[in-house]
Amino acid sequence: MCGRAALALEPDILLGATGAVAWHRRDSYRKSYNIGPARNNPVLLSTRAKTGGNRRSVITHPIQDHLSQLATTHPNGTVLFTMTWGFVPFWTKETPNYNNYLNTINARDDSLLENKPLWNRAKQSQRCVVVVQGFFEWLKKGKERLAYYFHPPDPSSLLFLAGLWDSCSLPSSTDTLFSYSIVTVSASKIVSFLHDRMPAILHSKVDVDRWLDPDVPFDSVKHLLRPTEDNLVATRVGSFVNKIGNDSELCVTPFQEGGKGSLMAFF
Repeated sequence: MCGRAALALEPDILLGATGAVAWHRRDSYRKSYNIGPARNNPVLLSTRAKTGGNRRSVITHPIQDHLSQLATTHPNGTVLFTMTWGFVPFWTKETPNYNNYLNTINARDDSLLENKPLWNRAKQSQRCVVVVQGFFEWLKKGKERLAYYFHPPDPSSLLFLAGLWDSCSLPSSTDTLFSYSIVTVSASKIVSFLHDRMPAILHSKVDVDRWLDPDVPFDSVKHLLRPTEDNLVATRVGSFVNKIGNDSELCVTPFQEGGKGSLMAFF
């Protein structure tokens, strides 16, 4: 499972670090050291992504026109798109609550391989890449929950996680809801002492571009969903991050016996 993450870069720095040619819904981005379900976070899409509709009736959206223009000038480019964490399928008719989002923050790779209906459409043509600086998992030790932060060795680097997205129109809103899920795989050794699942991490631009390409069928990219320990460090952090409402550098401060700790330059 992957249910908490961190991304606290300033918008201009994040845009440059991803190499994206544009950023849709940039104003909805809030840097955070403690991102949880139902929160907004940027994902990468191909400039050739299709942002609207289902098989029965296409949802028109002004963003699609802009993407179509970008696809002409940047046919192999990527765009950042701020979406809500927790996959809400296109057929949804009621406004989702927190538990609805929580239930779909992750898409298991075995569910994708087993052709579960929830993911069938998205895995073929609505793949995204979730951009974070790191993610959290917890070790249960008696009544305690010990938090660990998984991140690249270089604090300025990003993690690119395989994801799926969808959009829907709700009667309660005039805005289209864009949402995403993080694909998880069996945990590698560095994570398995905490949890049996971990995010599917994409390690190269070639892998990112391949995963994002809406013209490439899922069967041709499913090999990218694999456990990995490359470019990943586990750092025990303090209990401040345990509460979803807490959001500051203390969430990623390495734990020190005695409680005060010292802030590392993660951000």
